[in-house]
Amino acid sequence: MGKRHVMSETATIEIAPASAGFGGSDTGWRGLIALTADFVFETDLWGRFVHVSAKPGLAWSQRALLGQSAAALMAGSPDAGGTDGDGINPFRPASPQRGVRAWIRRGDGGVICLSFTAAPVVDSDGRILGARGFAIDLAEGGPRIARVAADARRADVLDNVLRDVGREVLAPRMIAAGLETLVRSMGARGAAIVVVPPDAPLFVAHRAGDDADHVPPIPSIQAYDLPAAATRSLTADNRPLLTTGCAPRFGDPAVLLIWRQPDAPGWDGDDQRLIGSAANIIRMVFEHEGIRRDLASRARHDPLTGLLNRVAFLEDIERHIIRLEQEAAPGTLLIAGLDYLGMVNQRLGHEAGDRVLTQAAGLMRQSLRPTDLVGRLEGDQFGIWMSGADRLTAAERADALRERAHDAFAALLGAEGPKVGLSIGIASRRPGTDEDLDGLVARTSQAFEAAKRGGRGQWRVSLRDGD
Repeated sequence: MGKRHVMSETATIEIAPASAGFGGSDTGWRGLIALTADFVFETDLWGRFVHVSAKPGLAWSQRALLGQSAAALMAGSPDAGGTDGDGINPFRPASPQRGVRAWIRRGDGGVICLSFTAAPVVDSDGRILGARGFAIDLAEGGPRIARVAADARRADVLDNVLRDVGREVLAPRMIAAGLETLVRSMGARGAAIVVVPPDAPLFVAHRAGDDADHVPPIPSIQAYDLPAAATRSLTADNRPLLTTGCAPRFGDPAVLLIWRQPDAPGWDGDDQRLIGSAANIIRMVFEHEGIRRDLASRARHDPLTGLLNRVAFLEDIERHIIRLEQEAAPGTLLIAGLDYLGMVNQRLGHEAGDRVLTQAAGLMRQSLRPTDLVGRLEGDQFGIWMSGADRLTAAERADALRERAHDAFAALLGAEGPKVGLSIGIASRRPGTDEDLDGLVARTSQAFEAAKRGGRGQWRVSLRDGD
């Protein structure tokens, strides 16, 4: 068999072919390097380990690594292709490399920064057959070097998070990319953003990682000083859990969580500082998402009552009608108007009128099913859409709503206040008819005007031929 060469910066050293294994001078090379290095390796043509020796502190066994892809140990960005995020893979050098810093996954799920010296193994024709090299743990070089390594790690992770977030356009995908990069860079199993509404159950807004479907329970989360972005290291279900506040300036408070596999080493101070910095990036995107969602909601909702505005209400009815046609089911539209609201504004002021409007909106919400729609059409008029309901069911609902509104407004305005009530028009649409939404609205409006003329506080139904 022919010889092959290790190319160094100063000389070409002939050694036995990789297929011959380690022997002779290789034994001396391995032993000498092992005295000072924390990680020694040789890879084959396909980037798999054919020799590896790791100090116990890396938590890797030789048996676990032999035959495995060396690139799988890289803890860079998920899109980095087995590199450290800057396109450098110390396990597959194209030329001799010295002092290459890279983040490696430990056998226990953590990550560690190593400084690599490596060179390609080539044959007599210069073809690369693999690589040899060794690495040193920067954290063992003293406090100053450890601090430099920790700062460099934090910069690398934040650069990767920023890069991957910047590749996306939509806020949810930006957050997912940032969380995924954070998980991989910190040797974690999963990460999530949990929203903590003041008066409602918490919920998971975003998640990422191999274990994303198993968000650990969050002890004492309600007691966190979330706006202060306090970072805490906890344990949940035997999984080391790192949490930090991720509260946007607008909207409900939130917490960023990241966790490792069960019984893995806990998070240290450097980890806490790193996630605190990363949370600032993710929080800005999360805040942007909240602002966008709020603007979208404002475009569809009436600012006083919170109900759908006229445009959104009619658009949603169109979608309901399409589905009802497929299901061969009816739908019914109601238009309800407040009687004597103008008198309330004149005698008691517009603030009292606004209270009547918001109370009417609340009564309609309480009277409807989850599948029904309610919107504020204009001024003192509201619209109600009941999917699957015929005119008889709608009439029963209208009568009950009219009675409840009369009592509620009397209690709100007092015995001396105007006698505010509801007049309601009703029209149903049967499946298979040629009536469009405009025609249905026109019929319902006619029934509403008839209720007004009939003495107010009444309801009327519009019928078509065949009803």
